[in-house]
Amino acid sequence: MVKTPKELMAIIAPEFTSPKYDVDGAIIVAKIRVDSSLSFAPPEETYNMLIAYLGAHILSIGGRPLGSSGDISSMQVGAVSVTYSTNKTSPKSAMTGLAQTVFGNEYIQQSRPYRFSPTT
Repeated sequence: MVKTPKELMAIIAPEFTSPKYDVDGAIIVAKIRVDSSLSFAPPEETYNMLIAYLGAHILSIGGRPLGSSGDISSMQVGAVSVTYSTNKTSPKSAMTGLAQTVFGNEYIQQSRPYRFSPTT
């Protein structure tokens, strides 16, 4: 029987099983991102695993907006404002931010066969 992304997340990232984490929300966002990043449909087991790894990545970056990187460089309490420092190197691809976590790195590795990457 094929496990759901939520069941897989409980296995690969048990630290996020606490009710304080929005696992369902992370899975929804991950599903949208996975669907838009793949060129070829993987088998259902692999698809669910990709969603689980990307969801764990999203939770592990602490809810930072996707695409933000670095530590918090400034914060404001009134009218809430947060600024993140940027990396010193320029990103080479959309996958750069995924390399910040173990889960993101695993997503990169497992999704590689399903992404179209033209050679130049």
